[in-house]
Amino acid sequence: MDKIDIAILKIKKIVDEYLPKEKVILGAHVKYTLRISKTMNRWLEQKAFQKKLSKADFLRKMIDEAITKDKEYQSHLKKPKKEK
Repeated sequence: MDKIDIAILKIKKIVDEYLPKEKVILGAHVKYTLRISKTMNRWLEQKAFQKKLSKADFLRKMIDEAITKDKEYQSHLKKPKKEK
């Protein structure tokens, strides 16, 4: 193993240790502002705390699960895109 390989392995170890897999997202990011009531925020804080996630990560997980369970949306994703 040369110095570059060793350096790459060290960097990979650091990334794996400090960046949870959910946070390493390739591709475009969309920033979204959501305004919710105090009651909704308290519920969100409690659920996120119970799952040991940030509120944003908790919401992302909920959305990902909804996408996976949404058969209509899944079939939409499988349709070939029409050419313009």
